[in-house]
Amino acid sequence: MASYKQHDCSKLSKIEFYQLDIILNNTYISIINSDKEGNPVVGSKYQIKDSSGNVVKTIELKESDYGLINVGELARGMYTIQQIYVPDGYVLNKNSYTFQINGDGYVVNTNEEDSSYIIILNDKGTSEVVEEEDNTRSSKIIPNTGDKKHIILISIVIVSLLGVVFRIKMK
Repeated sequence: MASYKQHDCSKLSKIEFYQLDIILNNTYISIINSDKEGNPVVGSKYQIKDSSGNVVKTIELKESDYGLINVGELARGMYTIQQIYVPDGYVLNKNSYTFQINGDGYVVNTNEEDSSYIIILNDKGTSEVVEEEDNTRSSKIIPNTGDKKHIILISIVIVSLLGVVFRIKMK
């Protein structure tokens, strides 16, 4: 870009040159989510976390997305995305996918060769809920060591017996 400035003096004139750099950064990542037959898993939800583990975005695949979500407005840094919910009829994909927005603002997907998208596939079926064993309760009978009722009752009985024995001896 150039500009020409005319000065009052007829002998002086100045031409100034400026350079304007426009850089369009690919600071979004596309997420493709479908079952293994290619059908979008509408209603599935995802969390994007930064390198410190803080959730920076929670997103949901809507019917109008046709299986593709573009996530933008991410600052430079490392991120992970993980599926956190799937609708009935699908099994949750527990994999975590890592990508980076580099210093130039471009996406570097560490899981795939093509860095512009992450593919998340779901199996059809039902998610298995694994019940963990409750280790907070015991089947053993544990004495209540903080209960003082028994001590008071035993003390009253002993004092009463001593009183009876003392009275018998005094007679």
